[in-house]
Amino acid sequence: LNKKKVLLILCSILITLIIIEILIPYLPSKNKNIYAYFDESSTYNNSNYRDIIDGMGFVPKKGSFKSKKISAETNETIYDVMYNIGNDNFRENLFTGKANVHLFGGSIAFGEGLNENETLSYYLWDNHNLKTKNFGVHGYGVHQALFLIDNLDKSALNGVNILLTGPLHIRRSACKVSYAYGTPIYKSENGYAVYNGICIFRKNIFTKIFNKSNISKIYYKAFIKYGKTNDKDLEQYLSIVRSIKKKTNENNSKLVIAYLSAKDSYFNNTSFNNKELFDNLSKISDKIIDVTLADNLSALDQKYIIHKLDRHPSALANQERADKLGPVIKEILKRWS
Repeated sequence: LNKKKVLLILCSILITLIIIEILIPYLPSKNKNIYAYFDESSTYNNSNYRDIIDGMGFVPKKGSFKSKKISAETNETIYDVMYNIGNDNFRENLFTGKANVHLFGGSIAFGEGLNENETLSYYLWDNHNLKTKNFGVHGYGVHQALFLIDNLDKSALNGVNILLTGPLHIRRSACKVSYAYGTPIYKSENGYAVYNGICIFRKNIFTKIFNKSNISKIYYKAFIKYGKTNDKDLEQYLSIVRSIKKKTNENNSKLVIAYLSAKDSYFNNTSFNNKELFDNLSKISDKIIDVTLADNLSALDQKYIIHKLDRHPSALANQERADKLGPVIKEILKRWS
């Protein structure tokens, strides 16, 4: 092919892609316009909300941040809340004194779309008199929990560490989701986790443009982002939990796993399922409790989620999960009373 023909082919491809990009929003869809967006008054979903800890990545910045989510279909307010972040870069306590229960997890532990008095950590304190420090953050997984415990001394002392986790965290610790960028990577050695740097994706101007396009949304629905989940990812996940257990016990505390079941499709291309993962975690932890409130998170009753357009847990879900965890944790803490 001569240069003119190559140029003509490239121009044709570019024009075709531009046309597709323009037309995608207008294609027929059962879910057309069924989505939610953050209101312009929100201050949490921008760079002013973010701090960075070397080796671990993103943490919220100290201050108060508004999060208001709107339904594009009905203009309904899905939630309108404040996230109050303390000097330690985590949600502020609503109790005084030192916590002897520490909660680790992602947005579900954090309380996405909820005020402080609607979170799991709040109900553990208010309903069960368990002073619980919330170390949950949007997008976190077990790898950040281990970093917090091992590198930043965030483990409970003579108390209980709660790890709110399940299959949804496997891809996070394997660096197979976009928001894992800059987070810790651990390799498995003799069944335990060894810190191995941070997750880095190769980014350039073309990938940045692509990720903002309508075409990318179709692409990422058709293809699993950053590779399929495999047994190596699961062993990596389990090795991290083993290390959390080890470090927890070194601080004279117990590890309670609050398990969140997911659809079996999370285990495609692996030799695991929910039961096998639960059984493995049961062998590692001091105590494990299924707090899903359904067969899996996708099957939750409407009362346990904020809204059909945001399936994070409702205040009621957190209250009932606290009711499952509270008596068990109290029994464990009796040894230090």
